[in-house]
Amino acid sequence: MTHASAKLCAAWTALFCVMLVLAVAPARADAPYTVEIEGVGDKELRAQVVANSYLVRFSERPPLTVEGLNRRAADDKARLLVILKGRGHYAAKVRTSVTSGADKARVVLNIDPGPIFTVQDFDVSFTGEPPEHAEKIAEPAKQAKGRPATPDIILGAESNMLGLLRENGFPAPKLAERGVVVDHATKTAHVSLILDPGAPAVFGDVNITGMKTIDEAYLRRRVAVKKGARYDASKLRATREKLKSTGLLADIDVDEDTAGGAEAPVNVTVKEGKHRSIGAGVEYSTSTSFGTNVFWEHRNFFGSGEKLRLDLEGSVARQAAKAALTKPDLFGNIDRSLKLGTGYAQESFDAYDSRSYSLSAHINRKFTPQLSGSAGFVAEVEEIDESGTPSETFALLSFPMSLRYSTVKNLLDPQRGFRVESSLAPYKAVNSDLAFTIGILAGSWYFPLLPERIVLAMRGKLGVIAGDSAQDIPADKRLYSGGGGSVRGYAFQELGPIDAFGDPAGGRALVETGGELRFRLSDSVGLVTFIEGGRVNRDIDFTGGEKFRWATGAGFRYYTAVGPLRGDVAVPLDKRSFDDNYQLYFSLGQAF
Repeated sequence: MTHASAKLCAAWTALFCVMLVLAVAPARADAPYTVEIEGVGDKELRAQVVANSYLVRFSERPPLTVEGLNRRAADDKARLLVILKGRGHYAAKVRTSVTSGADKARVVLNIDPGPIFTVQDFDVSFTGEPPEHAEKIAEPAKQAKGRPATPDIILGAESNMLGLLRENGFPAPKLAERGVVVDHATKTAHVSLILDPGAPAVFGDVNITGMKTIDEAYLRRRVAVKKGARYDASKLRATREKLKSTGLLADIDVDEDTAGGAEAPVNVTVKEGKHRSIGAGVEYSTSTSFGTNVFWEHRNFFGSGEKLRLDLEGSVARQAAKAALTKPDLFGNIDRSLKLGTGYAQESFDAYDSRSYSLSAHINRKFTPQLSGSAGFVAEVEEIDESGTPSETFALLSFPMSLRYSTVKNLLDPQRGFRVESSLAPYKAVNSDLAFTIGILAGSWYFPLLPERIVLAMRGKLGVIAGDSAQDIPADKRLYSGGGGSVRGYAFQELGPIDAFGDPAGGRALVETGGELRFRLSDSVGLVTFIEGGRVNRDIDFTGGEKFRWATGAGFRYYTAVGPLRGDVAVPLDKRSFDDNYQLYFSLGQAF
């Protein structure tokens, strides 16, 4: 036999042996099983047990043998004890049992959580001399007493105390020692911490780099850090937020250099974003048809955050062009700004036709993060045409004032909080003896019945006009109700009095109210149902027999990154002969 023939024979022999072994080898035998969890009544705890149990998670992938199933059960026991202790159940017991069956094994997890241990003592001390405000810094430890002795509570208090040290002069505090002793007799825990504050520091020079077209003085006014002031990490966060609020920066980095010892220089590095933008919007309602608007704005027109905005509006009933220039930091105060505006508008509503030109100047002031106000003057010339009366020209000066308080975070889709706004606008005609004052008080409230899913929204509005009679007041300055942003279900401006020609007459007194339930069915889809009502009277004493009229409806919401797209259908509940059977509305953002 040749050498090649011998190798071929050996290969065939090996292959035959392998095939013989595979033929007589037993098939894979899994150990399928079912899992039962006993002793856990708390739904939240049970959900956490299920989520962390490998017996449950890998039940569709059983081990090969019963011994492997026992090992999996033992691993679950150790894992679940850690989970239970993490929730304060330091006396918890977990028992496992595996019983073989004809088809499947039966695994039982018997869990006795026991009581939740609480924090009885939380002692805090410092290396070296206690820092100034030591009691304030240790306040989170006092707040933890009596609460569940969970790692979240203990480590959360520890983190808060280190944060308070960073806000009270110490840039680099750290934990020196932590001790937790559990007393099974009293079902309590005794916690002790030793904190090392590190070396104290004050702020040094503030260096700002990275800007190309933005004036450094404009950015520096938003730096909350003052040289020589005690180190305070909250001032660094405030600096980031104030710089971010300018809308001019794409990237902001605020770092302190603590390597130098007692003085910590602050380096602010920024990257400018795009300062120009263009946008457009569209809306539709049954009574006013389609409307569109486009705008262009420059948010750094002169280099110090000045915003120039140009707007064009167009619809069947209204065409307008506006320009506004906002100067921030009026008199060096970042909470004060000056806004100059001019505009032309042409309107053709059932109530009136008008053409108007205006010039305005307003000073806006932010008193607190929630409270703001404005005051200014408006000069306008307008020509008004009303049914049954000759065209009339008014030259008006007004001095509007407003005050607004809001805790709402998301303006297009409020979830919680409230906002209240009051405004007062005295008017005086230059070309006649006409004088009147418009006062408005409006508010809205938002209550999360089921966070992120169900919101109850409510609103109300009161308006009065003091001074001359309704027929003497220009038609475009009277109070009206009906339409989107008002009482849905009635045509635009048509809820109140109707004149002899069948057109809205407006009035001097207005009341509106409404409520809306908002259901978010998924991340992108929602439904709403609402009821709204209102009343407009010619005189402020509410005489004239005008009825408070109600409407109801429903709608859908499609949530986008910029806000919800809204579509509503509303029907009048106190329908008059000329009212439509329903009204449709499409727009961006919630109704209120």
